[in-house]
Amino acid sequence: MTMNNHKGIIVILMTILIAGFIAFVIIMQHKFMNPDFAAADASTEVNSEQSPSDSNNKEAEQKEKDEAEPNNETANAKEEAEDASGEDLPTTMYVTASILNVRGGPGTDTEIIGGVTLNQEVEVEDINDPDGWVKIKTDEFTGYVNIKYLSDEQQ
Repeated sequence: MTMNNHKGIIVILMTILIAGFIAFVIIMQHKFMNPDFAAADASTEVNSEQSPSDSNNKEAEQKEKDEAEPNNETANAKEEAEDASGEDLPTTMYVTASILNVRGGPGTDTEIIGGVTLNQEVEVEDINDPDGWVKIKTDEFTGYVNIKYLSDEQQ
């Protein structure tokens, strides 16, 4: 083989590798921009409220863990929620989870309508759910989260 044949093969291989890399970047960018992908990714990261397909065992284990080791911030937030009258609402609170799903209604069986992130400020509008679900409002949407993932102070 001559030197030109080697150069031709190398150029073809490099072209194929570059085209593959560009295709990979385009696909990943599309997935990153796609809201469905972001919602699915958020539920696999720190899924504070389990999806309806999760077993009840995980939920029961988490509840037992929370009861056995109460979080001071959670306890304080619940006490304030219980003490708060309708006149004091809305109250500003901060998210304590890396990514927190916001749902369309109180409970894990309702649709995820968005997400909030660590230290994001939210307005708590309603704290009357005995299971700890509170109605929050952000600039983008209004929905429900569990109060154990909110605190009066930023982390």
